[in-house]
Amino acid sequence: MIKYILMKEWCKMNLKAEKFKAYIAENNITNFKVEESINNNEEENARVTFHTYVKVFGQKLPAVIVMDESIYVILRVQVIPDIEYMKNKDEFIRCVNEMNINYKAVKYYLGADNALYLDMYIPNKNDDLDGELVMDLLNAITVHLEKEYPNWMKLLWN
Repeated sequence: MIKYILMKEWCKMNLKAEKFKAYIAENNITNFKVEESINNNEEENARVTFHTYVKVFGQKLPAVIVMDESIYVILRVQVIPDIEYMKNKDEFIRCVNEMNINYKAVKYYLGADNALYLDMYIPNKNDDLDGELVMDLLNAITVHLEKEYPNWMKLLWN
């Protein structure tokens, strides 16, 4: 019985997440908090979420890197925590949609919590993760947000 449980847990190991943990340890990257979730449903895979932030104009925007055994790695940033109180919500939503048309690599959406999120999906095989690529893309998101963040703030405060 114990052997079966160990084998079951081993089968659910998230190889991408293990490689990324090794990458950040080898490179002394310490700004990640790791959250591991193992579902009891055998059809669903282990998920590991790496919590961090991206710094844009002195603001620390919450970010996560989500890895499971699917073909995707998700990079997600909470750009604006709440748009509920905005006066020009319709214009804001129009701009979000326009940006989704113009940008290929990143997509914006409004969450159920009224926050604006940016997502980037990285297609990736389960056992083949390039930690340097993940960090480079997180940096590319930061550069992108430094370009667009002032526009979001103008809409937010007008």
